[in-house]
Amino acid sequence: MGTILPVPSTVRIFHRRAGLVHIFTSPELRGLHVGHSDLEQAFALIPDAVSGLVELETGIEAIYEPEAPFEQFMLKVSDDGELDLASPVLLMKVGAAPSPRSGYAAA
Repeated sequence: MGTILPVPSTVRIFHRRAGLVHIFTSPELRGLHVGHSDLEQAFALIPDAVSGLVELETGIEAIYEPEAPFEQFMLKVSDDGELDLASPVLLMKVGAAPSPRSGYAAA
């Protein structure tokens, strides 16, 4: 059995484009790879993906929420839709409750 990892309180999320697909990854969560052609849809998939991957890696259920809503995230996107790849575009933090649009529920 592998080493149990601590639950990160914050996860940095990076964005890039591959053709028409928006892709979100994180150096803290190996294996996190969220993509969708619609930026808002891709953004909406991140909390469940982060929460699920953290639970798989640590064995501990944690609900992650974006530090900022989609509207604030969009302010970081330049007119051509590109972002500075050297900086995280979003921070996911452990939250107290799942977001209303999320199907992920705490036990």
